[in-house]
Amino acid sequence: MVSRFMAPAPAVERLVSAQYAAPWSLVLTFADGLTARLKISLLEMPINEFDWTTVSTGAAGDSMVLKSIRGEIIPVSSATLRYLTDRNYATSVDKKLASLQFTRAELEELAKDNSPPPEWRDQPTRDLTP
Repeated sequence: MVSRFMAPAPAVERLVSAQYAAPWSLVLTFADGLTARLKISLLEMPINEFDWTTVSTGAAGDSMVLKSIRGEIIPVSSATLRYLTDRNYATSVDKKLASLQFTRAELEELAKDNSPPPEWRDQPTRDLTP
């Protein structure tokens, strides 16, 4: 469900169709026309805990949903599914993530300029031993 506070998923992530393909795959179609087969094992979900024949697309296209063997409805993000099926999309996400992370040099500079509080040094060195 898309709330009024969240933008809908972009077309590249919007799922228009999700189907189970025996024995252990999904066939996914995205709004931009990409159709891909995904091995269920790539989701890293316990295969025997779900009824994979119940796979369907979430109402807003921002997820795939399926039922657990206990009857719970479980959503899987369409962005995750796109990442697992589209190498170009995955590369783009990885680059964006890398741009948000500090480099080793930046971390070393931060550590040099921001030493821990002096109280930390006042702690006993063997405070975890009896």
